[in-house]
Amino acid sequence: MSCALGALVLADPGAPAPSATSGEVAPATSASVAASASAVLVAYPASVALEGARDRQGVVLLAQNPDGSTADVTTQATWRLTKPLARIEAQTLFPLQAGTTTLELSYGGQSISVPVLVRDPEHQRDVTFGHDVLPALTRAGCNTGSCHGASRGKEGFRLSLFGYDPQGDYQRLTRELSGRRVDLSAALESLLLAKGTGAVRHGGGQRIEPQSESYRVIEEWIAGGAPADLNKLPKLLGIELSPPAAVLLEGEGTQRIVVRARYADGTDRDVTRFTTLIPTDARTARLEGERVIAGVRGEAWLMARYGEFTVASAFSVVPREPLGPATAPPSEHWIDRLVDEKLRALRIDASPICDDETFLRRVTLDLSGRLPTAAEARAFLADSEPDKRTRWIDAELQRKEFAELWVQKWAERLLVKSVQNQVSRKAALRYFAWLEERIAGNVPLDQIVRDLLTAQGGVFESPAVNFYQAERDGLKVAEN
Repeated sequence: MSCALGALVLADPGAPAPSATSGEVAPATSASVAASASAVLVAYPASVALEGARDRQGVVLLAQNPDGSTADVTTQATWRLTKPLARIEAQTLFPLQAGTTTLELSYGGQSISVPVLVRDPEHQRDVTFGHDVLPALTRAGCNTGSCHGASRGKEGFRLSLFGYDPQGDYQRLTRELSGRRVDLSAALESLLLAKGTGAVRHGGGQRIEPQSESYRVIEEWIAGGAPADLNKLPKLLGIELSPPAAVLLEGEGTQRIVVRARYADGTDRDVTRFTTLIPTDARTARLEGERVIAGVRGEAWLMARYGEFTVASAFSVVPREPLGPATAPPSEHWIDRLVDEKLRALRIDASPICDDETFLRRVTLDLSGRLPTAAEARAFLADSEPDKRTRWIDAELQRKEFAELWVQKWAERLLVKSVQNQVSRKAALRYFAWLEERIAGNVPLDQIVRDLLTAQGGVFESPAVNFYQAERDGLKVAEN
C-alpha cells in the first residue's frame, strides 16, 4: 500500500469518469481544458504500489503551461495498462493480479508512463476501528465540538474531540448502553448506524448516507465483532495533502484533493474518502465532495484532518486573463521582489511607483511618526540623484524619533507595563529602556527574541525577565 503522493489537479467537474477492468480507456467527453500546446505533462503519483484487495490509488495527469497555470487533463487522456493487472475506474487503480505493469497516459500528442506494482491482491485486510471507523466518524462530524465531541457530549453520548482519545471512544461506543450503540448480533440495528443515517431520531440529523463507504465500513466492523485493535495497528506518522498549493481560474477552475496517510510499518494509504476537509473561505474555494471549486478571486486555505494530524494547502483564484508585461521596473530589494512575484502569480498589476511628494510623506510618517519639515521637503524634491530615496530612509532610521516610535509599538506587544504586585514601575522602566537600547542599536529582531525568551535573573539586572512577570498564565505567555 505504498506510493508517491498525488499532486496538483485542475479537473472538470462535469466530466464522466472512465471505467474499465483493464487495458485501454478512451478519453471521456468533457468541457475544454486550459492546456496549451507547449504544456508539460506530469503524472501524480510517479509510481503506484497496490497491496491487498482493499487498496486503491487515484492517478491524475497534469498539464503545466508555460505561463505557470495548470490544467487537469486526466479525464481527457487515454489510459492504457501494458498488462491487465489492475482495474481502472474513475481515474483510480484497483488491484487484480500480482505483478508489475505500466500505466501509459496519452494526451495532446504526448505520453507519460507510471510504473505499477501489485502485491497480494487476494488479501482482504480487516476493517479496523482506529484506521477506518474512527476516521469515518470524524469525517461525518460526530466528534466535533458542536456535536458529541463537546466537553460534556450531546444527548448522553460523548466522544473525544476529533478522536484524540481512541481508547476512550472505543469504550464508550462498545461498553455503554449494554450493546445498543454497537449491536454485535444485529449490526444494522446498532444505534451508531441507525442514528447516523437518521433512521432513528437524532439531534444532529443524518450524518452518514446509507450504503455509503463510511456506512459499509462501520457495518462490517460491527458485524466482525467490533474488535479492539488499537494496540495492534501501526502508528500513524503523518498525512500529506496534495497539492500543497494550487492556482485556479476564477469561476471555472476545479481541484481534486488527495490525502495519504503514512504509517510506522512503512505502508501508506489513500485516505481521502475518510479525511475531514474544511476550506477557510468558501467564497474563494468551496468544497464539493473531495473537489475544490474556484469562486471569486482571492486566497483560501484548505484544512485536511485525519487522525491526530492536520495539514493545509493554499488555494489562489486568479482572473482568467493573464497579465501583460510588467509596468514597474524590477526592484533591487528582496522583499519587493517577493511581493512582485506574488502579485504576478495572482495576476494583479502592481501599483505604479509613487511620486516624490507621496513617498516623502509616507515613509517619514511610517519610520519616525512625523511629517517632514518644509525645508526638508524642498531639499528632497530638489535632489536629482537616483538614490535619494534610499538615502532618506537610511537617515530616518538613524533619528531618535525612529527608536521612540518603534519602541512604543513593540512595548505593547512585549507587555512593557507596570502591574500591581507583579511588575514595579522601576522594573517596567528598566524593561522599556532595555528594549529602546536594542532598537536604537539596530539589534536584529531574532536576537531580541532570543534574549527575551532566554532571559533569567533579577528584574533590574536582567530587564527582559519582566516579560514573564507581567503575565503569569502559561497559556497566555505562550500565545503572546
